[in-house]
Amino acid sequence: MALARSKLAQEKGFSKVALIEWERRHNRDSLDSPSRDLALRKPQIEEAKAQLASTLAQLEQAKSNLGKTKFTAPYRGLVKSKNVDISQYVSAGSEVAQTFAIDIAEIRLPVGESQLAYLHLPDDFTGSLEKINASVVLTHTVDEKIYTHQAYLTRTEGVLDAGSRSLYLVAQVPDPYGLDDTRNKSSMLRIGTFVHAQIQGRTIPDLVELPRNILRPGNNIWVVDSQSRLQQRKINVLRTGGEKMLISKGLADGDIVSLTSIGPVLSGTPVSIGSIISQQDASMLGSETKAIPAPVAKDISADQIGGV
Repeated sequence: MALARSKLAQEKGFSKVALIEWERRHNRDSLDSPSRDLALRKPQIEEAKAQLASTLAQLEQAKSNLGKTKFTAPYRGLVKSKNVDISQYVSAGSEVAQTFAIDIAEIRLPVGESQLAYLHLPDDFTGSLEKINASVVLTHTVDEKIYTHQAYLTRTEGVLDAGSRSLYLVAQVPDPYGLDDTRNKSSMLRIGTFVHAQIQGRTIPDLVELPRNILRPGNNIWVVDSQSRLQQRKINVLRTGGEKMLISKGLADGDIVSLTSIGPVLSGTPVSIGSIISQQDASMLGSETKAIPAPVAKDISADQIGGV
């Protein structure tokens, strides 16, 4: 562009000099108009103007092209990978890079089909988890130090995985990289980190926790009635884990459950109770589930042993 401007200035200067020379000529009127314009370098001036206009157009095109080499993401984020380098030509539709937002982080949590009943989830696809506000505590370990992050369930993917029979829940962690400067940078949750999740579940009242080994075939257990006789009681086992089981139906406050394995006996067999402990004492195996009080009998001996 500078060369084109200089060329135009030179041609205008040559034209002024040619005009002075033309004024001095005595036979200047003998030339026709095209010859006069050529002598005064008017075609050269027009050519210089055209070259300057062309260079200005090229400059604007270069500015436009340069603007197309810059990308601005509509969010705070990080570049995961880039596929082009400086001076490389990128055609339409080419993948330039992969980026991800860091204003929030999302974690997919697979929950088994049998465990869904213990969680607050929407009843249909149009349901929302916003009113449920189920919290999720995420933990991960760095250099033998445990870091904790608060997350919240925001939605479900709505489809059970055909292989694992699990439903994926999606939890969000706000500001995982601590960009708001409200917490220690060393505790940032980097994308790709493996975490352990504890999901807040539903409160299920009136559960009874008992040792799993007293469960008999057909979900039955032995209870002692008011006449000190064994009675078979069918129960509903909500969940079993380790050496414990949670019973949701079949027992009431005040029922006496036998913890003693007394062999093959019949319902109605008279028994003598050696000792009675509370249900809380019977479930001191590490469970955190609250249960209703119920006396539990142990050290039971049968007065009459009958064949089954």
